[in-house]
Amino acid sequence: MPTDDRCQRFADYVVDNCMDIGCDFPLSLWAQSHDLQPATTNGAESFHCHLNDDFNTPHPNIYISVQALLRQQTATYISIGSLAFTKTVPRAAREKKQHC
Repeated sequence: MPTDDRCQRFADYVVDNCMDIGCDFPLSLWAQSHDLQPATTNGAESFHCHLNDDFNTPHPNIYISVQALLRQQTATYISIGSLAFTKTVPRAAREKKQHC
């Protein structure tokens, strides 16, 4: 890190607000691993990646844009609906089970 007071303040801000225990924006909020999209740990990045896959031109017309958004909405509804049928096992329990 450069020896600049602004860099030090920014680094302190990131640690205080995004990394420390009890911070305002914990890691589980912005960098949680998503089981359905393992290519990235960032939900917004994953969403934009899949949305960009629906477009093959830089300036699509409105109808193609709406179709892409509707496909994304449908995929989101399916993902949310499938959460009711999945059993989540806490990380500690998975690790304990692996060691046994």
